[in-house]
Amino acid sequence: MATGAALARGMIAQARRREAALSIASGALSEVAAERFAAWKLTPAEADVATFALKGCDVAEIAALRGAAQGTVRAQLARVYEKAGVSSQAGLASLFLEDLFAGAG
Repeated sequence: MATGAALARGMIAQARRREAALSIASGALSEVAAERFAAWKLTPAEADVATFALKGCDVAEIAALRGAAQGTVRAQLARVYEKAGVSSQAGLASLFLEDLFAGAG
């Protein structure tokens, strides 16, 4: 019985991964990002900053786009990275690239 339960959990997890990959493959990256941002409990401001970071903007560009001080943006990015479990903009982007590559495979 325990083996069957473990097998069922594995199948459910695999189905969820496939669903996520399909969602990405169908062009729904923004929805996936929104889901991740919600799971990480990002504030709306942090989500905006994270979106700009994913698009490749640097701190100065994000600050100008948001009408915020660069120090504020740096602090928001630090919280985003902490909540996402990464240490840099490249690390944040790699989380989403991994999903894209998984979806392509």
